[in-house]
Amino acid sequence: MTMVGTEHELAGGSPGNPDGVRASGWLGDFLAPASIAIVGASTNERTISGIPLRMLGMHGYTGEIYPIHPSAESVGGCRAYRSLADVPTTPDLALIAVRAELVPQAIRDCGARGIPAAYILSSGFSEGADEQGARVASELDDAIADSGVRVCGPNAEGIFNIVDRVAIGFSPTMMPGIGYRGDLRKGNVAVVSHSGGFGFGIFNQGLARGIDFSYIVSTGNEIDVSMLDYVDYLIDDADTQVIVLFIEGLTDAPRLVDLALRAGEAGKTIVAAKMGRSAEGQLATVSHTGHLAGPIHLYRALFGAAGIVEVSDIDELLDVTAALSAWPRAVAGRSVGIVTVSGGAGAWVTDVLREYDIEVPELSGETQGRLRELLPYYAGVRNPVDVTGGAGGLDVQAKVAHILAESPDVDAIVVIGSLLLEDRAVATARTFGEVARATGKPVLVHSYTLVADGAVEAFGQEGIPFFMSQEGLARGLSALSRKAVDAAAVRELRAGVSGVAVASLRERATAGVLHEAAVKTWLGEAGMTVPEGRLVTDADAAVAAAAELGYPLALKVQDAALPHKGDAGVLALGVADDGELRTTVDELLSRASGLLGRATDGVLVERMSLPGAELLLGGLNDPHLGQFITVGAGGSDTELLADTATLVAPASPDQVEQALRTLRCWPTVQRSGAEAIAEFAELAARVSGLLVQHSDELAELDLNPVRVRAESPRVDVIDGLAILR
Repeated sequence: MTMVGTEHELAGGSPGNPDGVRASGWLGDFLAPASIAIVGASTNERTISGIPLRMLGMHGYTGEIYPIHPSAESVGGCRAYRSLADVPTTPDLALIAVRAELVPQAIRDCGARGIPAAYILSSGFSEGADEQGARVASELDDAIADSGVRVCGPNAEGIFNIVDRVAIGFSPTMMPGIGYRGDLRKGNVAVVSHSGGFGFGIFNQGLARGIDFSYIVSTGNEIDVSMLDYVDYLIDDADTQVIVLFIEGLTDAPRLVDLALRAGEAGKTIVAAKMGRSAEGQLATVSHTGHLAGPIHLYRALFGAAGIVEVSDIDELLDVTAALSAWPRAVAGRSVGIVTVSGGAGAWVTDVLREYDIEVPELSGETQGRLRELLPYYAGVRNPVDVTGGAGGLDVQAKVAHILAESPDVDAIVVIGSLLLEDRAVATARTFGEVARATGKPVLVHSYTLVADGAVEAFGQEGIPFFMSQEGLARGLSALSRKAVDAAAVRELRAGVSGVAVASLRERATAGVLHEAAVKTWLGEAGMTVPEGRLVTDADAAVAAAAELGYPLALKVQDAALPHKGDAGVLALGVADDGELRTTVDELLSRASGLLGRATDGVLVERMSLPGAELLLGGLNDPHLGQFITVGAGGSDTELLADTATLVAPASPDQVEQALRTLRCWPTVQRSGAEAIAEFAELAARVSGLLVQHSDELAELDLNPVRVRAESPRVDVIDGLAILR
């Protein structure tokens, strides 16, 4: 049952050869343990507690295995032990496969025996969101704290270390002849997944696309060891270039940003699929593994800030991963040269690529001239290069590809043809593998027919990704041409936040809320320009304020219990003289006290703002995901238009302006002029810094509308509200 591989495939040794095992540090106990105890090992090798021992044998595990069974003398050909205390040497890892209520004691037993790590397959904890599961999960928390054992899981499916051939768990995808055929090649793609079934599903489907893997890790409920711990390890792992994450929910998302920035600096890419994008999906997430799924727009902001490639379904995940695994360090431009034997297929691919903003430029006269010397007169040489079916043998296609690769207008090469016939498909893989190695430019292949069985192996060996859909090809190219995140600039932006001195918010809040006047005072103290105003409590004070401010005026009752002043009828605009001012102030105060049954903080008197485009500037401090700002269409139509963009805080003015450019309201905003847009972007950036500084106090900030215009003052904060944590 030993899995036999080539010397290259097994490079790095096995658990029976500790000098060859690559996994180091405390996570090495999970990824490449030299000895394993199986707590709850079953004599029935078809059960979840019986499969792991069989699985280790299938892959030739040569380390010590200690089955723990209350009565059996042996399990799966290995001597069995009554308890962990009876095991002759201390294992690196305990694999726990007992009923949920027995798991806490099993962890305590691990601690007593000095076992450093435990991987829990058992389910029945907080993933069910029931009282019994929550109780057992709490007991497990206590056991972990008391024992000092590092725990991965519970409700986890396994770990497959393909580098060192260690298969821990029960997923059938790890079984030779069932989950895959033939020998496994060591690849450069690691998958870390909250969902065990789906994580191993990515592995299973990826093999069928010619993708080779280094590690597959299921982290389950993450009661202790987290997905991000594995990401931290994999960034430094020499065998991994692409890290694929299947995320149900994170409790420390800002750490993911830091890790992704470090991954980018190491020339590695993180690909992420976030489950729970819909309300129904979020409920399913809670019921599945106990992770609290956060709003998808916040995750997307995190992914964008960190250079993480987000994917929305399994097909896109495989398309992107296939391209990145073949060209892990290629951050190519967005211009491609196409070699095709079918003019129609070339035109269709071009259409789809353009939808993804990938250029198919007309080739220069010099390049076209070189192609005309090679091809018949009826071939197309502008790009796509249609070599035609009759004249387009692989040798000719290869020569065309070399000419395209030498063009400064071409960043990557796309080859379009049929992979239906196995001999032809294998030859295609070898031909363009040689082209890629010779030219150093990414080569991707699109087949407009089904793909022969032998083609997968051939393309995998050559490291050339192939695609059966035009959109899949476009997604792969788009991932290769992504814009790299400047990690140093992000860190500099964060470091700059701490230099701004700001006052505490709690002392000026009422019932955890800062009304408009308090928010504007706070912003002003932080050095931002806000409309000049006076908070008054009677008509005489209002008239005195008007003498300083001038007419016309806006009057707004200030009280934490009246955040929506227009709806409550405690707002007046365009007040024109002293007489109207006195009457209106008295009416507003009377109406407000009638609504609340008490006095308010007063009336904010401000000079009427000039017309302009109305924007929203919001801030959010999520307890798990961190701080964000949102910019977009503001005013009374904010919710109706739903035209916003969200950025991780702190954000730079340039990031804010780039976000505005993606919105439907941009043409309207643009009419305000470049100076007004720059001032708004600066305001938003400074607010984002305040949000980070006050992360221990501030839950939400809403500046809406913020009016922008070409005339001075170019930016007016018309209304504001802050909610404390």
